[in-house]
Amino acid sequence: KKYFVVSDVHSFYDELMKASMKGISDHYLVVAGDLFDRGPKTKELYSFVNKLEDRFIYVRGNHEDLLESCVADIVSGRSISPHHFGNGTVRTVAAFCDCSE
Repeated sequence: KKYFVVSDVHSFYDELMKASMKGISDHYLVVAGDLFDRGPKTKELYSFVNKLEDRFIYVRGNHEDLLESCVADIVSGRSISPHHFGNGTVRTVAAFCDCSE
């Protein structure tokens, strides 16, 4: 087995594709946290990793914690922390919901 290991992708799908041009098709992709937030291509990135199925290994990072916290704020009706706006977490939630910030 071959592994391509990255962290802090932050929804930068194009940059991940460029970095992995050497043939990720037969590799396992390991993401060591922070897959989403900040970058422009959340849905494209999600679609890509979802297609990898069992060749995708995901280690939760602090931005996954932020995403969970932001969604919990939204669902409960609490005010969304400015921290979620600054980190791009609200933009990530909006991308998954097909709505704008």
